[in-house]
Amino acid sequence: MGYTASEDRGTGLRIFLPVILIVAGSVCASSSGLADDPTPIDKPSPTAGEAPPTGAPDERPAGEVQERAVAAAGADPFVGIDGTAYHVAYPVVPLRQETLHFVNVFSGNYGTVPSNNNFTVNLTVTDAGGKTVCSAATNVTSAVQPNSTFTAVRFQIRMPGPVQSQATPVLYTLSAKLQFWSPPSAPSADLNPQNDQAQAPISLPSGGTPECVVASPPQIRGVSVTPGLLPGGQAGTGSVMLTTPPPQTVTVSGGTTNTSSTLNIQLASNKPQAAVPTSVSIAYPNLVASFPVNTSPVETSQTATISATFQGAGSAPVGTNVTVRPPALSALTCSSSPVASGTPIHCTVLLDGTVAGSLIGLPKQPPPSYAPQIQVRTSPTAIASYPAGTVTVWPGQHQTPFDVPTSGVSQTALVTIFALYQGVEKNAPVQVTASLIKDFGCFVGTSGPPAQGASACTITPYSRTPYGVIAHLVNPVANQVTIPLSEPGRLHHASYDHWFCCWPSYNPAVGYKAMTIPAGQAAGYVYAPDDILLDRQVFVSYFEPVPATETHTISVVDPLSHANLTATFTVLPARITGIGFGETPSAATNPATINSVVGQKVKVWALFNAPPAPTDWQSQNAWLDVRYGGNVAIQGPTNVAIQEQICSNTAYGSIGGTNQCSWRSPPPPPYVNFEVTLGACSAAVHPNGCQATVSVSSNQALGTATGTINVTPQ
Repeated sequence: MGYTASEDRGTGLRIFLPVILIVAGSVCASSSGLADDPTPIDKPSPTAGEAPPTGAPDERPAGEVQERAVAAAGADPFVGIDGTAYHVAYPVVPLRQETLHFVNVFSGNYGTVPSNNNFTVNLTVTDAGGKTVCSAATNVTSAVQPNSTFTAVRFQIRMPGPVQSQATPVLYTLSAKLQFWSPPSAPSADLNPQNDQAQAPISLPSGGTPECVVASPPQIRGVSVTPGLLPGGQAGTGSVMLTTPPPQTVTVSGGTTNTSSTLNIQLASNKPQAAVPTSVSIAYPNLVASFPVNTSPVETSQTATISATFQGAGSAPVGTNVTVRPPALSALTCSSSPVASGTPIHCTVLLDGTVAGSLIGLPKQPPPSYAPQIQVRTSPTAIASYPAGTVTVWPGQHQTPFDVPTSGVSQTALVTIFALYQGVEKNAPVQVTASLIKDFGCFVGTSGPPAQGASACTITPYSRTPYGVIAHLVNPVANQVTIPLSEPGRLHHASYDHWFCCWPSYNPAVGYKAMTIPAGQAAGYVYAPDDILLDRQVFVSYFEPVPATETHTISVVDPLSHANLTATFTVLPARITGIGFGETPSAATNPATINSVVGQKVKVWALFNAPPAPTDWQSQNAWLDVRYGGNVAIQGPTNVAIQEQICSNTAYGSIGGTNQCSWRSPPPPPYVNFEVTLGACSAAVHPNGCQATVSVSSNQALGTATGTINVTPQ
């Protein structure tokens, strides 16, 4: 068998693929696994051996074909020893665990023409006492191209166990020699006979098995993926393993060889759910390269085959299987202990992968059949319960948060939340501490105590809709309790002393900044009637009109657990609800029909659900913007000051004992009115009549309204 060289004539780059040969019972470096980076151990300078007699016939190796060849003039066969000792490590998984230390012996042709004289590369290794340790030889039976080098034989120490960089070094002597099958035809056929042999001392670790082997081309030993079972959406690690390091690319310049090598391996997957790169590279002297295996979410388990082949080679691929499965329950997390009783326990179920699909285009209910339904239960249920019973993890997600309500307890208790899915159960213990307040929330639309408050409410100040906050206690109190209410940070001009009324009683000592609950009661609330107070036409409301939507939070602190309980109010601006034409708001219509009379005046009424907030509290004005259209002349104001019609900033002293500002309003609905003047509608020009439109809007109110006046022509 022979060595073949691939030549790049522009760069002097050669790539050599040596054949496999087992010599004297020794074995090639053929283990697989993850290789360490090459680490130089000893770098003695190569030592040239004694040159053989020029022209003397060398004995032909026994058993070889008797073939005579003449070397071309200008050839320069050589042998050399790479003074760098490398080591690579093989892992426990998937094959075996050991460390390999090796030194390479090169042969080639430094000449300017191919060398077609058959020869043998011999390697002999002796120990410090001169005793032969091992030997190897390989035959070269085809022409070696000019300025080319290949790895011919190797001396290696195979160490059991992991990398043993601290092993005691042992000194060996490597002797390499070219043995020609027939003498060169002329001295010029072997330009430098001194290059035909070399000798070098090499230090390698003790404790291993010395072997002389013939350098062999690599094969793919195996492919592996860890882990072999992956949840969709999670990545695994693939490895491709060679039997020996990649062949070396050798650059020859002035008799000096620079060696490096990278072998490209093609990768493929037969399933899109387990994607791999198109290729991976292994650099000399490594045996293994890793690559990512990226999976995508699946509805059902999918098994993919990951295969590897030499790039450009026609050899059969080597592969392994990896299974991509739907996600499983991986964790249940809940609020850090302790949690005040009466407040929810915040929990989250987590999967080890992503649910297949996407929420885009999916109805919220019901979930698709493949979406995991996590069963949730609690113990003891008297303290914490989850009525829904299940939690859905939706497509495209890997987790879902949920809240477990708790009941008030008079002493600390331990609650456990359980989550179960496909036989896997997770649990989270949570300590629930004693509390006075069972729940706290807001309410809208009633001045009486609701059964339970809400966590969030939406109101429009001065819309004559009562609202307030309520607290239920764990148990009736033996003695009167006063629970302070926070100031929500309202952005208005001024107000009286917060809430108008409270239940069950009003405590003059704290006014309306607190909720007072008498002895024997288990609930208390405060509220704002959001209506006119007695005969003053003064609104009593906790919040005053706002020019834009605002969010405010009112809170209480539980006296026992010190938990902060909150209720959030979304405060809306006034809204324009309509427009009409007539003498009074109640008689106004839209559309309205009138006869054409030059200079006729019509009253316009813009209606609101509540008085708008002023532009600023100094001018006290809110402004209505008016626009006109139609095919008949119409004149009127383009801006109307709402303050002039329905609002006044009035001082009073009966509520809270201070003179502060508030609003007043006529009977509902709130409105602003103005007049417009219409021109004539000519029957000759408009036989079907004319129309005028009036549109109103405000920067201090939501919505717009447009009214139409139909004019009968004359």
